[in-house]
Order: sequence, then C-alpha cells, then structure tokens
Amino acid sequence: LQDASEAIYVLNMTREFWSDTWDEATPCPASEQPPLFDPSILVEKVLHDLETMLPPVLYCQVMSVNLAVSDFVLHIAAEGEAEKIPSVNKALSRLHDRVEEAVSLLGKSIMNIPPPTTRKRRPNFPTVETIRACEAA
Repeated sequence: LQDASEAIYVLNMTREFWSDTWDEATPCPASEQPPLFDPSILVEKVLHDLETMLPPVLYCQVMSVNLAVSDFVLHIAAEGEAEKIPSVNKALSRLHDRVEEAVSLLGKSIMNIPPPTTRKRRPNFPTVETIRACEAA
C-alpha cells in the first residue's frame, strides 16, 4: 500500500512539474527554434552502427520487419468482404499468431547475442527454433 501511495505521489509531482513548465514556457515557432540534432553527425552514427552490426542482429531485425509487414499487408488487403469468409479469417488469425511467435523469438535471439567486444564463443544465432518459427509463419 505504501508503494502504491508513493507511486501516486511521484506521478502527481511529475504531472505538476510538466504542467508548471508548460504554463511558464514562452511560445516560440518551430522555425525559430535551434535544431534538435546535427543531421551529418546523426548520419555518421547510423552508418557506424550499420558497419559494426553483427550479421545475426541484422538478420533478426530484417526478418522481424518482413514478417510484421507481410502480416499487416495481408490483413489490410483482406478488410471488407474477404475478412467475412471464415476460412480467410481463420488463416489470417493463424498467420498473425505465427508471426507474433516468430518475431518474439527473433527478439529473444537478439537479446542473447553477446556483444562483439566479448571473447565468448558465439552460439549459432538465430536458433533453429527461431528459424523454424519464421518458416512456419
């Protein structure tokens, strides 16, 4: 009970802080505000991250995006009359469940990959179970 009341207190204090800050702030058009970041530095950072990314990490991320987008596109394409057909609806539901499972396993695979700076032997990533889940989707 004490944890809950403390959490409520912190939440109320945070709300009060942001409310006061918003009220005290002077309006300024976005065109007159300084840039939030330097685009050239951000591009260099992105390129560095891509150059140093481990292939299994890239594989897991690309596969996750491909599966999620495929699921999304098929659901959008089936909206309307096709969605009302029981076999189509069942197939889309089954696909969605398989995609969710595969994406979850891909995420877990990424979290288990040791960083390139460690000398630990890297096991095979993604796991066979993860690849099977991707193929099943």
